Amino acid sequence: MIRRILAIANPRDEARLRQSCPALDAVILEAELGTFSALFSDLEDTLEHAGGLGLAAPQIGSRLRAVIVTERVEDGTEIWHRLIDPKIVGHGTKRLSTRETCLSIPDTEYPVRRWWKVKVAAFDRDGKLIRLKAVGS
Repeated sequence: MIRRILAIANPRDEARLRQSCPALDAVILEAELGTFSALFSDLEDTLEHAGGLGLAAPQIGSRLRAVIVTERVEDGTEIWHRLIDPKIVGHGTKRLSTRETCLSIPDTEYPVRRWWKVKVAAFDRDGKLIRLKAVGS
């Protein structure tokens, strides 16, 4: 289902976007796996409709720690990463300065500094711990 993306310009949305998501533990993760499955479906539909590269659950009003990120590989195909409770667990020393947009801040491009290489630990949609390496482009 396509959901409305919260916008920072709306005071009610801004308050929700600035809220911290509660921490996850193994018990909560196991209890919520069905919820995460439905949430990922909504995130995918919403992201495809909006045309972005990534979308976090709080951007559609959920307080669960989940994100979907699109990776474009060399042959032009896209890989969708569905991450629950993602954490950067390592990074290189080089930083990338770029300009980005955000679906919750429409029509605005802003400067961002990110690590060139990162290692991320997260749970997949089945609750299994996964580790990913990403390199900037």
